[in-house]
Amino acid sequence: MADDVPERGVRTRLGDGTPALIRDVGPQDAAALAEGFDGLSRESRLFRFLHAVERLPPSDIDMFTRPDHVLHEAIGAILIEGGRKQPAGIAHFFRGQADEARAEMSLAVIDAAQGRGLGSLLLGRLLKVAAARGIARFDAFVHSQNRAMIHMLLALGADERPEVGLRVFVLAVHRDPEAYPATPTGDAIRAAYALESAPLAA
Repeated sequence: MADDVPERGVRTRLGDGTPALIRDVGPQDAAALAEGFDGLSRESRLFRFLHAVERLPPSDIDMFTRPDHVLHEAIGAILIEGGRKQPAGIAHFFRGQADEARAEMSLAVIDAAQGRGLGSLLLGRLLKVAAARGIARFDAFVHSQNRAMIHMLLALGADERPEVGLRVFVLAVHRDPEAYPATPTGDAIRAAYALESAPLAA
């Protein structure tokens, strides 16, 4: 991001009151991404990448922090706890060139921040951006033991399609957040849509 363009994002709080900053990811976030990866347990890494990953090669860090905002989008989360900024999560979508109305989504939250509503907050922001870009469906490839992600997708009305060795979901992307189901997860998505992006102070 150019120095003369103000960074934009949303400031909010998790359900437990922890301050959170949700913003676009860029090349300046390479170190934060690496730190966040270190905050994932072996199981969380397996759930995110669907195979064992001990370290992120520089090429992957570069790819994940350089979204083109057309075919690839990335939204990150930082928590402010004890006066320290902690990289806590990241959500991506990757749109296929053959069908621009579909995109594959991924989501990762560090273990210390799981179960606090950050995943639904990140997904809600990602859905809102995707809807504005004309995406109508997210495809989610989920490890069969990733119960939290499976629960979240089913609570949003995602359809499951057969796939060997994985659980694969198709989630509708709505411009109108009221179109999501009347579930606590749907309410969390609506709350994420309602947050207004604004310039962030340095």
